[in-house]
Amino acid sequence: MPSILETSHGEPVLVSMPSCAGISGPRSLADQLRWDILRRVLLVLKTASVPYMLSDGSLLFLVRECSVGDSDMDLNVDQSWWQKTGNSEKFEKAMISTGLSKTSTFGKLEQFGYEERW
Repeated sequence: MPSILETSHGEPVLVSMPSCAGISGPRSLADQLRWDILRRVLLVLKTASVPYMLSDGSLLFLVRECSVGDSDMDLNVDQSWWQKTGNSEKFEKAMISTGLSKTSTFGKLEQFGYEERW
């Protein structure tokens, strides 16, 4: 199975996908802003060595429509990484550096299903 995202010059880039055939870039200003936010988030997560993957609705939008959607963006971080001493703080610092702020937390870090909303 080919990768959806890979890095080139430290920047995440989209690899050729059937849903992106004939699309040369974002379709609207709102779409451009969402891609820019995703690019910033993925770059700081990569720089901080945070293991992540695009998931849920965000992955479906990318595969089906070559889009990041029009609501939230879904990223998963490996729970075993997140639970290691200092990594939760590392993640939070990386996210804050993008200009985002945490709006809510669901569950407990040491339990399955833990989520943060940024």
